[in-house]
Amino acid sequence: MVTDAGGIVPRYGGFYGDRDDGQVDAVRRQRLPLVGDGGGVWSFVHLDDAASGTVLALERDQAGVYNLVDDDPATVREWLPALAAAVGAKPPLRVPVWLARLLAGEAVVSLMTQISGA
Repeated sequence: MVTDAGGIVPRYGGFYGDRDDGQVDAVRRQRLPLVGDGGGVWSFVHLDDAASGTVLALERDQAGVYNLVDDDPATVREWLPALAAAVGAKPPLRVPVWLARLLAGEAVVSLMTQISGA
């Protein structure tokens, strides 16, 4: 509906770059585990890039959907340990799918094992 009306629809990846990023805190405290095979694919975007991309999309003044994400989406099994290492945290704990489903629900399991944010 938005694009039919001449508007833009920005679609962002997972944001990063905030000093007070709750996800980084969860990684540091080992509260963001690697679930199952960690096969979920995520795309990210730095806050500065998201802002710049949004301005460019607005300046372009052309209706459409604008994907504002990185060029290299990564599986959870790749990015989560890399994030832990980058912030000096211990490697993430591993949790089997059945336990994650019980404790956090199907949506979390899907995000960590099945989503394709590429």
